[in-house]
Amino acid sequence: MKTMKQKIFLILMLTISVSFGALWQGKGVLAGTLTESSGSCGENCTYTFDSKTGTVTISGTGECSFSSGCYDNIVNVVIENGVTSIGEWAFDGCTGLTSITLPNSVTSIGDCAFFGCKGLTSITLPDSVKSIGESAFSGCTGLTSITLPNGVTSIGRSAFSGCEGLTSITLPDSVTSVGEYAFPSYQNFLIYCSDKLKADATFKENYKDYWVISPSSKVVEENIGQNLKATIDSNTFTITVDGKGGVYSDYRWPYYLQFYIKNVVINADMDILDRLSFVNYKKIETATFDEGSKGIPAQLFYGCSNLKTFIIPKTIKYIDLAAFYNCSSLKELIIPEGVKSIVPTTFSGCTSLEKLTIPESAKQISKDAFEHCDKLTIYCVKGSAAEKFAKTNNIKYVSVKSTNKKTKYNIKNKKTYKKTQTIKISDADKIDTITLNGRPVKVKSGVKSFSFKLSKYKKSLLKKKKFNILVVTDLKGVENTIKFKVK
Repeated sequence: MKTMKQKIFLILMLTISVSFGALWQGKGVLAGTLTESSGSCGENCTYTFDSKTGTVTISGTGECSFSSGCYDNIVNVVIENGVTSIGEWAFDGCTGLTSITLPNSVTSIGDCAFFGCKGLTSITLPDSVKSIGESAFSGCTGLTSITLPNGVTSIGRSAFSGCEGLTSITLPDSVTSVGEYAFPSYQNFLIYCSDKLKADATFKENYKDYWVISPSSKVVEENIGQNLKATIDSNTFTITVDGKGGVYSDYRWPYYLQFYIKNVVINADMDILDRLSFVNYKKIETATFDEGSKGIPAQLFYGCSNLKTFIIPKTIKYIDLAAFYNCSSLKELIIPEGVKSIVPTTFSGCTSLEKLTIPESAKQISKDAFEHCDKLTIYCVKGSAAEKFAKTNNIKYVSVKSTNKKTKYNIKNKKTYKKTQTIKISDADKIDTITLNGRPVKVKSGVKSFSFKLSKYKKSLLKKKKFNILVVTDLKGVENTIKFKVK
């Protein structure tokens, strides 16, 4: 059991450590205020300090360093010609520093030279700089741009780590060596470099999670299926898919694309994308798909919170689970005729969705399809399943006129006909399928007219005394039914 003196000692030590921790910065130097108007800052370098402007001016030759203190009142640093090196920990922890002027005589930036200088927003290094040390600008969270001259050959480990304000860097052709973790998180950072550096095995391994763009890879074409090609354009941040057939079972989009892609163009059937969805591609703004597409796969745009524009092709027959889940910027969509159901979570989380047109063909609509769609108004045909759904679930709706053209028959409903007669069918929206008493009638999808003789059908298929039911479904998914008897 601890004595009272031991307890007091522990409390005292804890208080001291917390106090020191609040002041401690960089290399273990207490944060302070520069008060001297002049002094030495290296073996052959001196400085002057203007306390009114917060400007330090350094002159001399060789290496300069302020490693004896992390001064929070230094705002500007002007280094005059003759100085060749910025020493290790030179200005680390100078949180008030906002600008640096370096002469053409400086050839190296030492390790941790500007570590934790949060106030720096931009820096241009002179052409004379050849090397940037480890953690030289690490933790400069305010840094939004840096220009590296053609002449820099090496960048040390963690040189720009923690510089979350930077979104890209251009490495000149002269760079031959880059240490590990030199840049901010790969989730929001592009690296532009030479083809030679990109091909370097060590660099490739260290930065495999980053989107590295070289002159020969600004537009990349990849075979993603036997007859399917993807073009990834880093100039416009666009993915374009062309061709036919399925995707290779082991192909996936490069992971880093989800942080940059803004546009998607699919000149192929969307069914191929069942393994290549765009889950959480939060920068996608527009998507364009081929009119031949038959369905929208599950989770295709799941979490694409910036998707604003998408026109669903008229040939679409189904929309799978969570296809537009959390597309919170989407305001309007038109579901084409032919889609027969709206499944759970399809539009859940589409908080900006104001106008959704649901076709007559949609007979089944899940109440879980529109969770958190508080601004939604459904546009639907009067008397349709969509109108009934809106009424039942207290969702705003607007009734619109049907655009469907009814199937035409040369026989009348609920009449009796001879078995020798021919039934003729026509539909301006083109015939997709025909069934007679629940059994399919052989017909080529897409034709505008069709005729068949009742005499061709077996007695077991045609009913006598009871009504025969003939159902024609057009390409919009609209079903039209006629009942007739046969003598």
